Amino acid sequence: MQVDVIRPGELHGSDLARWDQLQAENPELDSPFLSAGFAVAVGAVRSDTRVAVLSDEGGTVAFFPFEKGRGGRGMALAKGLSDVQGVIAPATMDLDLGGMMRACGLRLFEFDHFLATQEGWLTSLPSRFLLETSPALDLSDGFEAYVRQKQTTSKSLFQSTARKRRKLEREHGAIRLSFREPDHQLLDNVLSWKSSQYRRTGRRDRFADKGNRALVHALLDVSDATFGAPLTALYAGDSLVAAHLGLRSRRTLAWWFPVYDPAFAAYSPGLILCLDLARAMAAEQLTLLDLGKGDESYKDRLSNTTLHLLNGTVAQNRPEQALHTLRRWPAEQAMNMVLASPRLRELSRSALARAGDLRERGVLGGPREGHARSRSR
Repeated sequence: MQVDVIRPGELHGSDLARWDQLQAENPELDSPFLSAGFAVAVGAVRSDTRVAVLSDEGGTVAFFPFEKGRGGRGMALAKGLSDVQGVIAPATMDLDLGGMMRACGLRLFEFDHFLATQEGWLTSLPSRFLLETSPALDLSDGFEAYVRQKQTTSKSLFQSTARKRRKLEREHGAIRLSFREPDHQLLDNVLSWKSSQYRRTGRRDRFADKGNRALVHALLDVSDATFGAPLTALYAGDSLVAAHLGLRSRRTLAWWFPVYDPAFAAYSPGLILCLDLARAMAAEQLTLLDLGKGDESYKDRLSNTTLHLLNGTVAQNRPEQALHTLRRWPAEQAMNMVLASPRLRELSRSALARAGDLRERGVLGGPREGHARSRSR
């Protein structure tokens, strides 16, 4: 097996076609985060992004996108932003993971959304990981069939959301969903809302990073039948109520960066947006809405299927894996304890929200910014 390690921007047209073919032939790889377009876009803003191209006498057989760190340590592509990670290869491939990692110069590889279907490759080396789930909406039988199925367990959610939708329309004007608006000014407005949301809830602002902002702006200009980043907007009359920047593949839409104007919070605009978006997906030939990992209650109430993912590390040898485990063990144990307890999760969220409120008011330092307002059309 030959392994060539290159930058994503060095992929040739034949490489891109083969990558796309592997995704088309293997349904478990149908995630926009596993698309060549995503790797190329990330590589344009992150200089440590690499792709291992695996080939044999018959040609290219697999691709492995990753980010190379110091001291032989690597991470999954866009770790912290990507909701699905893995090797773009047939599930039946006899992958020499150790040989591939050596060719990539990796002694240890970290991931947090690795495909559980590829677990067998990880266990061929010293590895340590947890199985986690990502809720999703399977819309393969259509939106109405999905609603009928979910109303048996979540009837009140649909009824209350429909009631608030009617109230929003009465008080602010006709509701309209625009599935794709390639408008960079609108995207800047959405990112401003998202940054404000991160600060209010005490979370790290991903869009304080100029590279992340450049990445999503570049993705906004990409749109074809197999990969793109649709910016979806929900309007009530002339007011922008909520929006969502997602990623799409052939059949999957990733619920990536949803946000709403806090002035409309009483109407549950996030739920209205999610359900209206799910209804609109049929026209785009999209059948799976991946909500992403997270313990938000609405995800469990809306989902009717789950994706299985792995969070952990794999190393070339046991001492390397043991050393990494020793370094990470205290933090991981504390996190696992919080995640296992609904009460501790709620206390943690409340503490983050209080810290975010103090930061917004300038008590903990940092710039004070007001809420973004609606954008009129």
